[in-house]
Amino acid sequence: MLRVKKYTNKIFSSNSYLFWKNGEKNCLLVDCGDTKQLLSDIQQLDLYPVAVLLSHAHFDHIYGLNELLNVFALVRIYTTDFGYDALLSQKLNLSKYHQTPFELSNSSSVNIIEKNCNFMNVCDIDIEIMHVPGHNPSCLAYRIDNYLFSGDAFIPGVPVVTNVPKANKILALENYEILKKFSDGHILCPGHGEIKGL
Repeated sequence: MLRVKKYTNKIFSSNSYLFWKNGEKNCLLVDCGDTKQLLSDIQQLDLYPVAVLLSHAHFDHIYGLNELLNVFALVRIYTTDFGYDALLSQKLNLSKYHQTPFELSNSSSVNIIEKNCNFMNVCDIDIEIMHVPGHNPSCLAYRIDNYLFSGDAFIPGVPVVTNVPKANKILALENYEILKKFSDGHILCPGHGEIKGL
């Protein structure tokens, strides 16, 4: 059984998620913002983070990665090729414009998810990958068991933000509708706001 814990981050109230299988020590994250409570919980639950699945590489979803890597140096970060570039660029991840400069300290920790990759298994957890660009070229959604982690590509009742650099309004609307239909019957974990379907 998958266990999921949500964290609301101080920057733009973005969400990060910690998840693991009952009885297992290895855990994964979707995005990484504030780390104080996250790291405390990881220690208290006796977990070991193995990977971070990025929903996209805007700074409010990634700014805790260096702090996480300082404690767990072997963590792998999964994103697209554009996401990789954005992790290393304050301009592409938009941190340059918000007085919160961020660049990933260790680029060798990144695993690139290719466009034709729709499935992977990490720590015996099956992960279905959906490429959903629009809000950002690096947008990915993940289905794990009955959970759908949709990032900013689909937040129920909230139009996808497309007035940011590299956004594509047409793709954003198309992928919003795809994820909206796909979310039926799933526990939805969006990039902002509350979990739906619990």
